[in-house]
Amino acid sequence: MFIIRRMTQRYVISQDRVQINMADAQDRIISLWLTFRVANQLVDLLTPTLDDLQEKLKSQSEGPAKEGSPKEIKQNAESTPQKPLSAFGAIDEGVIRSVDFALHDKGYFLTFHWGAMGVARIAMQDNQLNQFMKGLHQLFDIAKWPKLSWPKAFQLLKTEHIEHPMLDQEISKVLH
Repeated sequence: MFIIRRMTQRYVISQDRVQINMADAQDRIISLWLTFRVANQLVDLLTPTLDDLQEKLKSQSEGPAKEGSPKEIKQNAESTPQKPLSAFGAIDEGVIRSVDFALHDKGYFLTFHWGAMGVARIAMQDNQLNQFMKGLHQLFDIAKWPKLSWPKAFQLLKTEHIEHPMLDQEISKVLH
């Protein structure tokens, strides 16, 4: 199983799909394609969790400001934006056929399946899952895909209008 440490999402106009480039701890890269159909299945699967997560994150942000522990400060520093991952030199690629979602003691697992036996998994905490889904939501807007199955909290998000002549080469969302 490929254990994901970082990923970049981007919409590619010529493919009408989202490309997700994923890197492991050794910086090996795989490039997977997420179709509209599988993306909607993922959103449907995550809707109850995302609704709860939005409420949880909202209540945390409304609470009194606290200084983070050294571990939290380190995690926040590690989540600063980095250069998007490129598919160049990917050791594998394919079209995602399904995505599994599971809870674990520190957050969530997303497991991507492609081809006959391809499996990649990422462990995420609340803020990382939220970031991943906000990025995917923005890519739905860029692709002009209908967002009927998105949770209410995401329906209220405003996506900045993005115009770029090389959209399929330049627009990326990075998850660290």
